[in-house]
Amino acid sequence: MLPAKPEDHETNTRLEAETIAKCTLNPKQEFAFRIFVKHATGERQQQLRMYIAGSAGTGKSRFIDSIRYFFKLRGEEERYVVASYMGIAAKNIEGITLHSCLNLQGLSRMKLHGEVHESMIKYWKDKDFLIIDEVSMISLHFLHSINKALQL
Repeated sequence: MLPAKPEDHETNTRLEAETIAKCTLNPKQEFAFRIFVKHATGERQQQLRMYIAGSAGTGKSRFIDSIRYFFKLRGEEERYVVASYMGIAAKNIEGITLHSCLNLQGLSRMKLHGEVHESMIKYWKDKDFLIIDEVSMISLHFLHSINKALQL
């Protein structure tokens, strides 16, 4: 991703404020969202690893919705993937399963070749963010599989 242009700062600030208001983020959600925006707009260059925890009903999905809304305002819906380990959870967040978006249907990364490998590279080419819902359901072994799959 390229660094943000100075003339974009005003626009980004306006879109950030509009998203916070529209999605009615609480102070903790707003804090996390502002960190995310700094990365999404190129103000921060290092890799973002963010863990949002909380019991049911604490607003984790609202935070994901704010990310969606922000990218929609920017016309950049292709920059992220929202995924979950379980199909039901993926459906609830209007996302996709991790198995599907990373082609983890029992194939090792070494076996991916030809059309499958090329389609994965094409799919992830413009993606900057993988947002995983229900991450607590994922084992260390599966996290390793995700890491390997993203090393296209």
